[in-house]
Formats: sequence, C-alpha cells, structure tokens
Amino acid sequence: MHKSILRRSKLEFKKLVNYFAFLLLFFSNPLFSSEDIKCIKNDNSIIEKLIIKINSHVNTELNLLTCEEIDIIKGFNEDQLLVTTGRKRGRYSICLSDNKENPCKFIIGYFKKNGIPSKMLSKLFEIEFSQNGELNETVERLFLEPSSLIR
Repeated sequence: MHKSILRRSKLEFKKLVNYFAFLLLFFSNPLFSSEDIKCIKNDNSIIEKLIIKINSHVNTELNLLTCEEIDIIKGFNEDQLLVTTGRKRGRYSICLSDNKENPCKFIIGYFKKNGIPSKMLSKLFEIEFSQNGELNETVERLFLEPSSLIR
C-alpha cells in the first residue's frame, strides 16, 4: 500500500519537474522565439521530452527544429522512433528517425565534445553502455527507442 502511494507520488513529482523544465527551456533559452513556442504544445509527446532532455544535458546542445519538422515527427508512431548518432561537419549529432535505413532523418541535437558516440548517447539517456568487442560506428550504430526510455 505504502509503496504504491510512494511510487505514484514519485511519478507526479517527475511530471511536475518535467513541466517546470519545459517552461524553463522556453523562457530562459534565447534560441527559442515566440514562433517556436507555438508548435510546442506541452502535450507530453516523445519529441518534446527529447527536446527537454537534450537541452538540459550539460554535454549536448539542441538543434532547433522547425514547427513543420516537429509536426512530421509527431506524426510518426512513437513506438517506432529511433535515436542514434551521426556526424555532420565534423560534429557528432543526435539523430531521430522512424527507420534504420535512414537513421538521421532529423538532427535533434549535437554533442559538445568528441568521444565515442554510442557511449555519449548512452550517457544522455542514462543507460549502461556495454560494448562487446569493437563497435564500428560507420557500420554498426546504437539505436535507442525513446518511447521505452523516457515515458
């Protein structure tokens, strides 16, 4: 009985923290204009949670998406969304897609420092990074399903 109440209050607290993080994201970040706020509806979607996570992590920076891009992403089945890494202009990027054949449909952020992309992505999502053998980033990518990580 007490465990379920505690679990429920932790969940409510987490929702409250996410809400305030969301507000802080838009009112304290000069990268966002009032136009950008219009397409973010605080509807608890995966893309909005990803935006908050990337913007609040110390080693990442957000790539500003257009409202059109956000609407396209929101049209995808959230259970099929995949997050992986890519490289653009010498920088490691955080990519979002709905299939592995086109892994970087949308660049949603960048890593500020260089390192092992899979390890940096694992750290961002606070999951344990285990690498059996050598991971060749050009052939083998780490794909994460945000729907199972941040709901």
